[in-house]
Amino acid sequence: MRKRLLVPVLTLAFLLMVGSCTLAVNTVSMNFLLNGESEIDNTDYDLSQLTFGLTVPLDKKISIGAEIATGEIDNGGEADTSSYRIKGAYKLFADRNASLDLTGGIYHRGIEIPGYADYEISSLTIGVDGRLIIDSKAWFDVGLALGLLPDEELDEYGYYGRYYKGDPDSLVLFNLKFNYLINKQLGLTVGYSSETYDSELLPRDNSHTGFNVGAFLRF
Repeated sequence: MRKRLLVPVLTLAFLLMVGSCTLAVNTVSMNFLLNGESEIDNTDYDLSQLTFGLTVPLDKKISIGAEIATGEIDNGGEADTSSYRIKGAYKLFADRNASLDLTGGIYHRGIEIPGYADYEISSLTIGVDGRLIIDSKAWFDVGLALGLLPDEELDEYGYYGRYYKGDPDSLVLFNLKFNYLINKQLGLTVGYSSETYDSELLPRDNSHTGFNVGAFLRF
């Protein structure tokens, strides 16, 4: 699990260094999943997850960001899970009421299934992010991304353990979030997020979904 988090941790550190050199408004966030669920083979398991994020605008049109999530899936035991997403965005449209960005990046999720195997799914992504501004303190964010040629790995435990690779048919990432500024720097969020993918190695139609609450800080 620690090795899986190395890439996003280094990315966040890099973004912090870049952000400290810019005059733009950088944003760091933390979100906690409420009533989270992981669905595998039409069976729902409880998912608890904490996500940390950082976004750094490079200029008026381009920004980069990263998110790290870590948590547990209650599937009779406690299956550790972690994910990360590194994303770049290019602003296609913006006015005082709304904006639309084209996005591209990298997505990865790993699951340690107790007594059975380690599972990982990774993909390049392409998508869009939209923003609907209500007023100077409140706005909605929505994002949709699709996996480009996602791949997966299953590494079984035990003396007769085997290693498999697969090509999921699809990967879809979606999020919807309402943001409210308490003051110029601190804000609160509430929203919904989902990750869905069709696996060749696990039962099909897997998902990780849930409502989330959190906070963000502009600096």
